[in-house]
Amino acid sequence: MGGEVGLVSIQWWSIIMQIVNTLILFAAVSYFLFKPVSKMLQDRKNKIAGDLEDAEKTKIEAEELKVAYQQKIDVAKGEAGQIIAEATRRGDVRRAEIVQEAEQEAKRILERANLEVQREKAKAMDQLKDDMIEIALAAAASIIQKNLDSQEHEKLVQQYIEEMGDIHV
Repeated sequence: MGGEVGLVSIQWWSIIMQIVNTLILFAAVSYFLFKPVSKMLQDRKNKIAGDLEDAEKTKIEAEELKVAYQQKIDVAKGEAGQIIAEATRRGDVRRAEIVQEAEQEAKRILERANLEVQREKAKAMDQLKDDMIEIALAAAASIIQKNLDSQEHEKLVQQYIEEMGDIHV
C-alpha cells in the first residue's frame, strides 16, 4: 500500500495517522487552549465594556457635581453681594450718624463759645462800669472840692445817672 516515488516513500497509513493525530491535537488544543483564551478575551472585553460604562457614569456624575457646585457658587456670590450691600448700607447709616453727631457737637461748641463771649462781654461791661464809677467819683471829688451850690450839684447827679443808664443799654 505504499508507493515510492523517488527517494521518498509514501505510506498511506502514516498519512492517515498524521491526519488523525492532527485532529486529536486540534481538539485537545481547542479544548485546553482556545476555550480558556476565548473566555479570557471575552472576560477582558466585558471588563473593558464595564470600565467604559463606569467611566461614562463617572463623567455624568462629575457633570452633575459641577452643575451643583456652580449653583452653590452662584448662591454664595449672591449672598456675598447681599452682605456687601448690607455692609455698605450700615456704613452709610453709621456715616450719617457720625456726621449728625459732629454737627451736634459743633452746635454745642458754638453755643458754649457764644455763652463765653456773652460772659466776657458782660464782664467787660462790668469792668467798664467800675472804671466809669471810679472816674465819676474822681470827677465828683474834684467838683466837690470846688464849692458847688445845691442846684448845680443836683444837676450833675442827674446827668451822671442818665449817662450811667445809657451805658447799661
